[in-house]
Amino acid sequence: MTFKNLILGKYLNRESFIHNLDPRTKFLSLFLILLTTTLVSNFYFIGGLFLFLGFTLLLTNISISYFLRQFLPFLWIIIITLFFHIIFTNGRILFQIYWLNFRVTYEGVYNGLFYSSRIILLLAFSNLFMLTTSITDITDGMEIMLKPLKKLKIPVDKLCLILNISLRFIPTIFEEVERIRKAQVARGAEIEKGLFKRMQNITSIVVPVFISSFRRAEELAITLASRGYPPESKRTYYRNIHFKIRDYSVLFFIIFITFAFLYFDNYLFG
Repeated sequence: MTFKNLILGKYLNRESFIHNLDPRTKFLSLFLILLTTTLVSNFYFIGGLFLFLGFTLLLTNISISYFLRQFLPFLWIIIITLFFHIIFTNGRILFQIYWLNFRVTYEGVYNGLFYSSRIILLLAFSNLFMLTTSITDITDGMEIMLKPLKKLKIPVDKLCLILNISLRFIPTIFEEVERIRKAQVARGAEIEKGLFKRMQNITSIVVPVFISSFRRAEELAITLASRGYPPESKRTYYRNIHFKIRDYSVLFFIIFITFAFLYFDNYLFG
């Protein structure tokens, strides 16, 4: 597993219904879906969210195989969650090994599968948001939604610019890590052999990455200054984003799903 494979949700430029939505629509929809995923307490609704995830994925024009590969670096989180619930949850015994004092309970399996599924959904919807929303759309949408904070003298535009630059450099940093790792391996560093060996040699990667990041930040600052970037001037926009009929329709649908799931979850199983 290489370091660049750890980037969850690297934006894919596609022409699809989800890609063309207003970023504010996707922000609000993601918040409501994650809220629903966190609050529902029954497998019926978790299954319904998986069906909704599959339906949404079909609207993104992104291959299922690529989408699933994004979860490989995080598979250990799901496995550990499942394992700990199965091992440490008391309840009705499904089977046990007496001489090992090991037992598996119905409640442990249920809770393990339930919370593992919840983690998968949280990762999946967040990943889908990042895959279908460019960094520019993310920062522009955030700036518009946070515009009321300007009345409190909070520099929203500057904070969003910092966020924009930071997000743009994340893939670059991972590529730099991968380049340095390959260079160290080519020079004979045993980075790939064993956990403790990796930990001992990690400084040979971390230190050059930090130096490279600081150098790149300094070059960016000099570039902005040399091009006359005025930090105190009012920012203008190359394009303006507006809600369309499809955005209102999607928001109405997401709000309906959220209230329906939470109401029936509380009414039937509360």
